Amino acid sequence: MDLTEKKRKLLEMKKKYLALKQNIPQDVRTTIKGNEIIQGERSLEQQLPPDLQRETTDYDVYSNNPKRSAEETEHHLDREFGGDYFYVKKAKHQGTYKVKSRIDDETYADFTKPDEPTPNKKIGETRYTTLKFELFKAIRSLKNKEFAHRHSKDLSRVK
Repeated sequence: MDLTEKKRKLLEMKKKYLALKQNIPQDVRTTIKGNEIIQGERSLEQQLPPDLQRETTDYDVYSNNPKRSAEETEHHLDREFGGDYFYVKKAKHQGTYKVKSRIDDETYADFTKPDEPTPNKKIGETRYTTLKFELFKAIRSLKNKEFAHRHSKDLSRVK
């Protein structure tokens, strides 16, 4: 494959990616099932009125086998896009795996093994962390200097 052909193929992949990008959250959502628990903004989005919700592009999910869950999501997205558009990357935090786009390196899902009991409630067929637990996590992160990068996000959540 010569350089021009590689450039043309990459351009075609980018066009297809941009055309289908708006479907990614819905595609990721369809892979979350069983005992997996949606946490963070997507959990709040499901339980709060629209005026209290914030924009988010990814899903944060508790999974007993986060690597396998991330790989299953990546394979599902690749099938939906008809090529090798996504990859799984181990995150900085132990036990967390990210599903990322090869085109723009954007993260669409974080799968984490829970390290504590996770209070949750079932809405429809899906489990979500409780609002009380989300508040507890935000307050705990505000008290911890290690999570200083999250403080502005969590402070707005506590207000």
